[in-house]
Amino acid sequence: MKSNTVINKQLLNYLVAFLTLALSLQLIKKINWKLNRGVYESYNWLEFFVYEFVAEWLIVVAFMIISYYLTNKMIDKNFQLKIMFLIHALFSFLLGFTTLCSITAIGYFTGLLSVNEAIDNISFDRFLAGVDKDFLIYFSSISIIYVYSYVNKIKGIELQKSKLQTQLVTSKLQMLRSQLHPHFMFNTLNSISSLIDIDPEKSQNVIADFGDLFRGIIEHNDEALIPLSKELEFLDKYLDIIVVRFSDHLIIRKTITDGLEQELVPSLLIQPLIENAIKHGYSYEHTELVISISIYKIEQYVYIEISNNGTPLSADFETLLSLGNGSGIKITNERLQSIYETNYKFYLKNCSDRGVVALIKIPAA
Repeated sequence: MKSNTVINKQLLNYLVAFLTLALSLQLIKKINWKLNRGVYESYNWLEFFVYEFVAEWLIVVAFMIISYYLTNKMIDKNFQLKIMFLIHALFSFLLGFTTLCSITAIGYFTGLLSVNEAIDNISFDRFLAGVDKDFLIYFSSISIIYVYSYVNKIKGIELQKSKLQTQLVTSKLQMLRSQLHPHFMFNTLNSISSLIDIDPEKSQNVIADFGDLFRGIIEHNDEALIPLSKELEFLDKYLDIIVVRFSDHLIIRKTITDGLEQELVPSLLIQPLIENAIKHGYSYEHTELVISISIYKIEQYVYIEISNNGTPLSADFETLLSLGNGSGIKITNERLQSIYETNYKFYLKNCSDRGVVALIKIPAA
C-alpha cells in the first residue's frame, strides 16, 4: 500500500463513526455520574457537553488522522511487526496524555478551570484513570485502518489480476485472429484462382465480393464480439464466393430464428466450419454437398449448428483437435475457450440421420 497524501474519505467516515460511538458511550457514563454521583457539578450542561465530549472528540479524531499517516509510512517502509506494535503502543499512551493536556488547556482558557485545578488535573493518577480507555480506542481505530488498508490492497491486487487477465485474453484473441485471417485469405483466394480458368467474368465479380468481405473484416478486426447480423453479412459474402466456385454441386440451406440479430458472437465464427465442411465433405463418393446452417436460442444460450451430408469424420472430435495444428477448427475452439472459458460447448460428430454435425453453444448476450 502506498502512502496517501489525503486520507481516504470512506476510511475517515468509518473512523469518525467508531470514535463517535465510543465517546458517546463514555459520555453516557459521565452523564450518569453527573446526575447520580455529583461529579461535574460545577459545569452547566452546555459546558459539560463541550468540555467532556466535543473537545475530546476533536482531539481524538485529529490524533487518529495523524496515526493514519504514520501507519501508512510504516507499511511503506516495511517496518517489522514488533516495531510497529511498539510504536503504536507508545502512541496509544501519547493519545491519553495529549487528550488530558489538551482538555485541561481548553478548560483553563475558557475559565472552567482555575490555575490550581488545571495543575491538579494533569496528574499521573488522572492519566492512569483513562489509559485503558485510550489504549482500547487507539488500537481499535488502528485495527480499522489496517483492515481497511488490507481489504483495499486485496481489491487492488484482484483488479490488477483482472486487468492482466483481460490483456492476456485480448492478446491471445488477436493472435488467434491473426492466424485465422491468413488461413481464410488463402482458402478464399484459392477458390477464386480455381474459378478464373473456368469463368473469367464471374471471377471478376467474385474478386469484388472478396474485397468487400475483407474490408468488412478489417473494419471489425479489433472487436472480439460482433452482432450476429454482422457475422451473417460476412457469411453471406463468403457463401456467394463459394457457391460460384462449386456451382450446382453445393447447396446451402439456412434456418435462423428471428430476433437474434443483436446477439453477440465471435467474428468469423461460422466461416471456418463451412470451410471445414467443404474441404472434408467432398470425396469420390460425395460429389454433391448439402450444408445446412441452423441458428437458434434455447433459454440463455445461442446455438449454431452446421451439418453436411458429405464424408463422415474419420476420428472423434478430441483426436481431430489434437491433430489440428493451426486448422480452422482448432483455432475456433481456442477462441471460444479464450472468450467463454468453460461456459461454451463445441464439437463435431457423425450423425446417422444428418451426416457430419458441428455444434457451437455460447451464452446469449
